[in-house]
Amino acid sequence: MSERRTKINDMPATASWGGVYTWIPITDLTIVWPEAQRPLRETHVNAIHTNFELDLFDPPHVTPMLPCGKHHIIDGNHRKTALERWLNDPNQQVPCLLHSKCTTEEEAARMFREINTNRKPPSASSSVVHLLWREIQIAISDIVKRAGFRIGKDHTDGCITAVGALMTCYKKFGEKILERTLLVIRNSWQKDSNALEGPVIAGYASLLFEFEDEIDYKRLQTIVPSNYTPHALHGAAKSQAELRRRPMPDGVKEVLMNTYNRGRSKKKLISKPQIAKKKSTNGIGKPPTAKRPSFLNA
Repeated sequence: MSERRTKINDMPATASWGGVYTWIPITDLTIVWPEAQRPLRETHVNAIHTNFELDLFDPPHVTPMLPCGKHHIIDGNHRKTALERWLNDPNQQVPCLLHSKCTTEEEAARMFREINTNRKPPSASSSVVHLLWREIQIAISDIVKRAGFRIGKDHTDGCITAVGALMTCYKKFGEKILERTLLVIRNSWQKDSNALEGPVIAGYASLLFEFEDEIDYKRLQTIVPSNYTPHALHGAAKSQAELRRRPMPDGVKEVLMNTYNRGRSKKKLISKPQIAKKKSTNGIGKPPTAKRPSFLNA
């Protein structure tokens, strides 16, 4: 018997951990201790990915943040990998069952064995998470439809494939900002699919969230498309992001700000990183609704 199988299977399944559901960036989830997990099987991942249903997703079991800056996936690496490919967005957050007392390789191996020896049907708490996912899914779908777009996997005009960006913006900035973002993009470039990429959506949402009460939407919707095609905006944002070593959405936001401020001596948009805006959600990922400005209906 290999050392890996000894660690996973020979530990007594006697420990008990309390777990809480939490949202964690998918890039922070990994296998820190390979010896405490089974090897990843591509056939299993592909089978989950092919038949993936978001509202039936069973959250992975994970450790707290470890000194390496990552959460070890105790159980659910195949599900996490399939979800990551389905979302196709590294900025997405996913629900996880966090076990705060599981902080060593031995405890992770013991818990892996316990879960897989006594696997049960989804609990009531797991069902609640599924319902929350479904609520978010329906809310985002409604926002997308109101903005004149649709969600899908083809890259035709009017189709948004960046589901992860939509979910991240909804959770981080709220329903109002996500809808305004899509309306501004539509009023700027109609239904051009190149304007519906994840970094563009996230960059616009970040800008509108920070300057919600200061921005002149008519100016934004006029000056940006006058200076950039969606493809050119993406290129300029990539250069800005690489220069500042920041994520692509930050590059998009920077280009939008610079373009908006061009030729203005007053009322420029200036980031105030020290001033934190209050959170837009109510703790379960369902932000409050709000009326949109009439000029966004153009």
